[in-house]
Amino acid sequence: MPGMSGPELQERLLALGSRLDVHLMSALDDAHVRERAFAAGARAWFNKPVDTDALLAAVAGTRAERHRAE
Repeated sequence: MPGMSGPELQERLLALGSRLDVHLMSALDDAHVRERAFAAGARAWFNKPVDTDALLAAVAGTRAERHRAE
């Protein structure tokens, strides 16, 4: 993503009060960046190439959790 990383976008959205569930994908497996993303509330982290089934399961799990909370 030109000009901004996924975790940077996530932090900006949080600063604006966003309640989006964030699932990040990256070609870089950087433990520091991954920890920063989870500390900011990321729901999942996937290294590219992404396992489509794992991504869909994570999104479905997040949706199910939200539905139970409502």
